[in-house]
Amino acid sequence: MRNCVPEFSIIIPVYNTAQELPRCVSSILEQKFQNFELILVDDGSSDGSGALCDEFAESDDRVSCIHKKNGGCSDARNTGVRAAEGEYLIFVDSDDMWNDVKALDELHHIILDHKKLDVICFGVEILDENGNTEKIRRPELPADVSRDKEKIVKHLVYKNQYISTSYVKVLRRTFFIENDLFFIKGLLSEDIE
Repeated sequence: MRNCVPEFSIIIPVYNTAQELPRCVSSILEQKFQNFELILVDDGSSDGSGALCDEFAESDDRVSCIHKKNGGCSDARNTGVRAAEGEYLIFVDSDDMWNDVKALDELHHIILDHKKLDVICFGVEILDENGNTEKIRRPELPADVSRDKEKIVKHLVYKNQYISTSYVKVLRRTFFIENDLFFIKGLLSEDIE
């Protein structure tokens, strides 16, 4: 039984991804840093994904499962945020995986080094169906960029290094809620907005 507040709440909206879900969840549960909760939001799956979510929740006390009527990815993510207890939110798509068991540990150390962070952006490696690298996108700041938030955002946008998707960010939960960053239900590519 968990007796401390998790540092990270990792939210996975799940809809008919029974084939990919075990790989996704395993890549998170294998993380060296263990102070997290994993919230699986079954969004009305009809392929057995919901039963898989239940199995993960029964086998690991860091995992919880919420079953809901299908409302789309935005609605599922919002449901996960409302259930989250962690200081930081991380969104993962159920057909994705993490390829580094030290990813959460590295994020934890960034947070320790920079106490007032509300948002952390990181990169992504996109693989094809055979596991070959299709594209790598990592935001990089030149050494001469000041700590000015506006200049940093402009640099990332102008250099096409800002990745808008939600699965490459860590967000302080209170920042997310206080700024009403909830996802718009029914909007396609909802995390770009």
